[in-house]
Amino acid sequence: MIRIKNLTKIYKKNIIALRNITIDLPNNNIIAILGLNGAGKSTLMKILLGLVKPTSGYVNINDSGEVSKFKFSYLPENFLMDKNIKVIDFLQFFGKLYGIEKNKLNISIEQYLHLFEIYDFRNKKMGDLSKGMNIKVGLIQALLKKADYYLLDEPTEGLDPISRLKMREIIFKLKSEGSTVIINSHILAELELFADFYVILHKGELIDYKFSKDLSGQAKYEVEISELPKDNYFNYMKKDSSWICNINGIENLKDFITHIDSMSIKILNIKPITSSLEEYFNSLIQKQI
Repeated sequence: MIRIKNLTKIYKKNIIALRNITIDLPNNNIIAILGLNGAGKSTLMKILLGLVKPTSGYVNINDSGEVSKFKFSYLPENFLMDKNIKVIDFLQFFGKLYGIEKNKLNISIEQYLHLFEIYDFRNKKMGDLSKGMNIKVGLIQALLKKADYYLLDEPTEGLDPISRLKMREIIFKLKSEGSTVIINSHILAELELFADFYVILHKGELIDYKFSKDLSGQAKYEVEISELPKDNYFNYMKKDSSWICNINGIENLKDFITHIDSMSIKILNIKPITSSLEEYFNSLIQKQI
């Protein structure tokens, strides 16, 4: 558990980024930090990492009191790197920095490059890549490291639907291996697909937190799959060379994904039609205005 107590951060010129935040973040969960621009989301992440020192209050991890005792991996927002370095050299640099054995590192890099479909760009310079490809490289460097906590700042922004789907699968895998994943994002419909616990910040203050299972309302999703299943559990509609199924509720969506995976059918896209998380978030923010 990450215990945050009376956490406040005031920058120069009396800019208050966080004000008296107190909350316990559960381990082995996918935690979403939500808020408008300037809410304090990135500052909170940097304090958790030990990159920024709080003005007052503290962070206690698993009752140890020492952030440095635990392994963190971090993907910052607006991921910056030397534009002249090649993709493969960049990833190998970080892998060596993380202390990963050479053969294991090369295998992991190759697997992730294939997974995100940028293997053919491994010898390209970072400055020659599109925004989406740069984000993929940033994700790979964060995933190379085996960590207790993964802090991902806007990890799916700029990714195509297939890459977002792969990212969700990776996040679920990290959780299944015992890690805690903390995500900062403003794409609420996307977060509703995988987050377990929501933290809502507004102008530096904590205004609410909630487990996803306690969220009232029912989201609706359109799921596109590669072929027609041989069952009568769900209703399917033909769309060009694929099939569409409309699902009500996140729990039904999880059951559907498990069902489709059991038949080795490929999920091409998941598109939220309505979002109960978005309604919940907007209602909270409106009360603050």
